[in-house]
Amino acid sequence: MFNDMLRHRLPEFQYFLNDIAVHEGNGTIPGLVNAMLDRLDGAQRPFHVKSQFDLVERILSDGFYATFHLRWLQYFNRKQLLVIDGTELLEKPWRALEKIQDFLKIDKLITRKNFVLSKEGLQCFRERVKDTEHWCVGGDKGRTLDKKFDMDVGFALDTLFGKFYGARSLIGILEVQFNCLLK
Repeated sequence: MFNDMLRHRLPEFQYFLNDIAVHEGNGTIPGLVNAMLDRLDGAQRPFHVKSQFDLVERILSDGFYATFHLRWLQYFNRKQLLVIDGTELLEKPWRALEKIQDFLKIDKLITRKNFVLSKEGLQCFRERVKDTEHWCVGGDKGRTLDKKFDMDVGFALDTLFGKFYGARSLIGILEVQFNCLLK
């Protein structure tokens, strides 16, 4: 059912993005991001497609971090921000934590050795390597770790957000935007 809802709404959301890119964003990805930021500044949800709460719209829009990242750049220097890939944080948290520790210029106290794989396939943190007690990401905060997209829905999402995947490409887009804002 969830996949059906997404499958049904993706074309509408794609049309919505294209319309904003063309009419508010000068037909460019940076223009689209700026248009979303303008909507955010106007106290609107950047991707407001329907008037009532819409789970699918929230799933699609809340993953579009470029808009929010630009907002943060209004208050913080780019060198004060670190973008971490959420998938990497779930699948290989030690890599993300290594980047965070490097960014903060602190000793690497958390490494690959601090993680064990649970029966459910999740990486779980243990404070000391010899500890048997460990902590895993749970589903108590609305996470949908057990939900998988059908192949066609996953492909459609990849197509929709493909231009924005990866921290490096996001930072590249935002650097262009940030430099434009300074001029």
